[in-house]
Amino acid sequence: MMRWYALHCKPRREQVVYEQLLVQAIEAFFPCTPSRNTRKHKSRMEAYFPGYIFVHADLEQIGTSSLQWLPGVMGIVTFGGIPGHVPDSLINAIRSKIKRINNNEGGNTIEPMKPGNTVNISDGPFAGHKAIFDSHLSGGERARVLLNLLNLQTIQIQLPISQLYP
Repeated sequence: MMRWYALHCKPRREQVVYEQLLVQAIEAFFPCTPSRNTRKHKSRMEAYFPGYIFVHADLEQIGTSSLQWLPGVMGIVTFGGIPGHVPDSLINAIRSKIKRINNNEGGNTIEPMKPGNTVNISDGPFAGHKAIFDSHLSGGERARVLLNLLNLQTIQIQLPISQLYP
């Protein structure tokens, strides 16, 4: 039966593993998003799940060793020694999220935001709340926002930029 599985890859080897799978005509999904390198001011693609890619295969037909022994692969993600499959619905949700991020829809970039702007929180424990954008944090992947709790107290929290939108 064809199912999605997660492959654990060596650090920064996801692209190499992905290309090897494509050469072997094995369907693979390597979610990646643009990342701003603040030192060099260049855009580059970065793994959304560093160290992991997804593969769609029938393990009974191709065998686990054909995946586990690919250069750059550390193994198939297992639970109790059994390869754990990833539901199609989750893969579709990840594809949709990556598409929105790569198209800059849904506010997955904070670049145009300035201190004082109102932002919405899309994910995590504060999902659905509004906050005030305070500042970008080092590395550009996180931001500090001010969140008003129950109109009583304002707290500073740090969140991934991907959880904020205008």
